[in-house]
Amino acid sequence: MHRRRAALVLGLAAAVALVLSLAAGASISIVQIAADPFTNASSQHKTIVEPDTFGWGSTIVAAAQFGRFTDGGASDIGWATSTNAGSSWTSGVMPAITAFTKALAVDEAPHGVRVNSVSPGNVYTPLWQEAIDAAPDPQRCRADGEAAQVMGRMGTAEEVGRLCLFIAAEATFTTGVDHIISGGAELGYGQKSRD
Repeated sequence: MHRRRAALVLGLAAAVALVLSLAAGASISIVQIAADPFTNASSQHKTIVEPDTFGWGSTIVAAAQFGRFTDGGASDIGWATSTNAGSSWTSGVMPAITAFTKALAVDEAPHGVRVNSVSPGNVYTPLWQEAIDAAPDPQRCRADGEAAQVMGRMGTAEEVGRLCLFIAAEATFTTGVDHIISGGAELGYGQKSRD
């Protein structure tokens, strides 16, 4: 009798667990956090590509290329931010850096003017230090920021300045190019350093 009762209780527990797991699985929903607003025919608009995310505490920030060109570049860089662990999102696009750079370079080339842009990635600045200092675990926050690049560290303002100086003074045959200085952060997903 005890065996039969134990088998019945065990069977009921398994059935309840199965029903609860199916119900939990059914309640998961996909949330679209951003949309490509561009419609130009020279770009791909079905997906947002090369996304990257960073989260700390309840804040999540995502960035990706919108309107990817088949030969490189994109119509724009888009972003989405949540400050409540993904319950709600705010999103938008940067001011069409890549497309504007290319268009202006074409317009100004006849006048001998070169037009380029610089898109820095994770650069250690006083603002980054404020975020580190405010984090519940400052050491972990800094380590996560460093690990977001293939090179395993954040860039410096001096490195971005050197790139700008090179573009202005030495790269005299460069125009219409968005120079990405990111330590390889856009090369894949998630943590990137090899440590």
